[in-house]
Amino acid sequence: MRLKQLAKNIFSKFVAIYAFFVSVWFLSYQFIQDSWWGLVVLDKFAEYFVLPAGLLFLLSVVTRKKTTILSACIPLLISLYFYSSFFIPQSLNSRITTEQKIRVATYNIWNHNSEIRKVISVINDTEADVIALQEITEAQREELIAGLKINYPHYHVSKPVYGGTTALFSRFQLLDVKELDIQIDRPSILANIVWNDQLVTVVSAHLNPSFWAYWRQPWPKVPGNYLQYIKDQNAQVLAIQTQLERRDEVEATILACDCNSQETASTNRILRKTFKDTFRTLGWQTGSINSPNLRFERNLMHIDYHWYAGNLTPIAIYRGTQTAESDHEPVIADFVVER
Repeated sequence: MRLKQLAKNIFSKFVAIYAFFVSVWFLSYQFIQDSWWGLVVLDKFAEYFVLPAGLLFLLSVVTRKKTTILSACIPLLISLYFYSSFFIPQSLNSRITTEQKIRVATYNIWNHNSEIRKVISVINDTEADVIALQEITEAQREELIAGLKINYPHYHVSKPVYGGTTALFSRFQLLDVKELDIQIDRPSILANIVWNDQLVTVVSAHLNPSFWAYWRQPWPKVPGNYLQYIKDQNAQVLAIQTQLERRDEVEATILACDCNSQETASTNRILRKTFKDTFRTLGWQTGSINSPNLRFERNLMHIDYHWYAGNLTPIAIYRGTQTAESDHEPVIADFVVER
């Protein structure tokens, strides 16, 4: 009995400390986000210390100690603040036909990938109408274009950059193509397509990763690098938003990207001022999938997004089952363009 009581006391103290830590972080997130490099790092890994709140709450209930349960409620509520919408069940709209929907995919093929034939096969298996690609190197470029030209005769690959560039491949003609390069990481590509007599802008983007903040960097520089990386991401997003504002004739927009950002990032907060996140909108999807190459998107740690705005209704979001030797899987979303 003494050991059991000791374990309960230790657990209660742990929950109290955990609740205090998460509370302080959450207040910092709300009021002084990204003003200090340490907060940028904490935001980057927030999923790992916020998501366990549900399990700790259940364990707290077992202790039957009111103070422990109340303490555990705080991080649980904070976790629900960020992630509850992902768990709200949604069903596919079976009335939507293939002719009514538009399918957009995003796929980082990885700049070290030598299995381009596999990549081409995976892309074709998505059956996407438009696909945004990231990290295409000059060594991959021609083989990729040749392998996709039957299903995706319209394309734009942006200029070569270190680490691989971005591209858009489409079944439909790309109109008013804009290659947006603000000298941060990769260029973004904006292009219009016509779908059911509606003008839709699709954007392919790759936001600056935190990887370069620490990789082979002297440790004294890492704090400043972390602060700069998030500023760079935000600058990229603001530049894209500025370009989109100039396309006032467009009825809908889809930003398909390797955003390298998480739900708690200030980058996402800026994006939400213009867009909605398809995954967050759809939540927990149910139903059957007709393709063995797809599964419903349920990865809460995702960094590949479909952000949308305008006359669009998302009806499904999937994750590919194959990587084709990439460090990413393709993420595919279906939309209906409303009139």
